[in-house]
Amino acid sequence: MEDLRRQKIDLTKLPRALTHKWPGTTLDEGFVPLPKKLLRTLTTLFGSSEAMQDLAVLLAVVDYQRPDLKRHPSLEYLAFVAGLDLETTRRTLERLDEREWATTFAPDQRGGIEIDLGGFIRALRNAAERQDQAEE
Repeated sequence: MEDLRRQKIDLTKLPRALTHKWPGTTLDEGFVPLPKKLLRTLTTLFGSSEAMQDLAVLLAVVDYQRPDLKRHPSLEYLAFVAGLDLETTRRTLERLDEREWATTFAPDQRGGIEIDLGGFIRALRNAAERQDQAEE
């Protein structure tokens, strides 16, 4: 069997907007571009399980993040980008909060919702570390 190794890339060469969306060493193995049309149709193509809803909403939140963010996304906008209805998006954010993957703050005066995905980023790093250890 081939001796496969995970590629490591120089994070300083990546666009600032990308490293803001995926902080720390999340991108050090590279990234896969995902068309918004695929994001919007994830639950249509792969089924509307809670896991697929979670992924669609997580990616909608990440898509909205940028270094010079002037306002937070509305629930309606996240639902639109994720291709889900409002109630499903609201329930999904609650589920992500229960898993401690997302911290959702009350809507601001404009109706924007601040969402911190730090818990998800930590879970992602921990899962990758466990997998790396298992591969050794």
